[in-house]
Amino acid sequence: MALRTLRSLTRRSSNTFASLNGVPTPAASLKCSIWDVTFQRGDGVFEAVRVVQDRDGVPAPRAVGLHLDRLERSAAALELPLPPRGHLESWLRDASRNGGEGGYVRLMVTRGGGSPGYGHHLPDLDAPPNAYCVWQPINGDDSKKFALEPMTAPWHPAGFSRDWATIKWLAYGANMHSARLARRTGADDALLLARGHGVADDGPLSDRAVLDGPNFAVAWLEDKVLKVPCWRRLGMLESITARLLLDAAAAENFRVDEGVHRLADLDRADEVYVLSTTNDLTPVRSVGYASFKADPSSPARKKLVRAMADCALALG
Repeated sequence: MALRTLRSLTRRSSNTFASLNGVPTPAASLKCSIWDVTFQRGDGVFEAVRVVQDRDGVPAPRAVGLHLDRLERSAAALELPLPPRGHLESWLRDASRNGGEGGYVRLMVTRGGGSPGYGHHLPDLDAPPNAYCVWQPINGDDSKKFALEPMTAPWHPAGFSRDWATIKWLAYGANMHSARLARRTGADDALLLARGHGVADDGPLSDRAVLDGPNFAVAWLEDKVLKVPCWRRLGMLESITARLLLDAAAAENFRVDEGVHRLADLDRADEVYVLSTTNDLTPVRSVGYASFKADPSSPARKKLVRAMADCALALG
């Protein structure tokens, strides 16, 4: 992979910024070889990082160290070589400065061609591994509220194998299909539930353990206690936004219950939230037939959002 010093961009689109291996490149000109096994099989890793203002008022990637830690864990699990960490951070910061606050940066790293069993016998493949860095705007709709449809995720490792857990790879087909199935019911997205954990395959959904969404984490408040599915026990990808939420809850002296929670437990929730790079702490108005208070201006949510911002700023 070519590693080059970042250059300032002289011209950029009003709604995006992109670079290829650190070289600013118009997003529409970015290409991925058809021989790249990441294109063919989704065998690559990525991160999505929210852009916020740092202490000097400069747009910067939020909690960039935590995101790079997770990227390195994902790449190590897949035996995928990465560019040096310093380059990756520099590319993320460059995209953040050029794109600005109000967006997020997606960093995608591909394997290239010639993997064992996938073209290694073809010497002339022009498919180098690449790192793509793209800034995109976030839809800043403060009134947004989610309706989630609960469903079992039979493809999810759910804690049964460490070899499959906690990897943020680019193969999100099953996640996207779950969201499509949820939208067919009239919901906005899916709430994924685990197989097993003491529940037979034909057992009721209400007894199943809550995991996360196709591309977000979930949390809820019950009688002033913050409930969060435990990624370690459930074999999920660690959510950086949920990590910030837990830090914020500790700073604001919320009681926290991070564990294995069942869908039926949500019946007692006072407020439910979706958490992600693009959604931060967004209220949920319903899960299946259960409805919840979904007030973006609720005192608890406002306190947690402020504390999350403070915690992220402290991380640099």
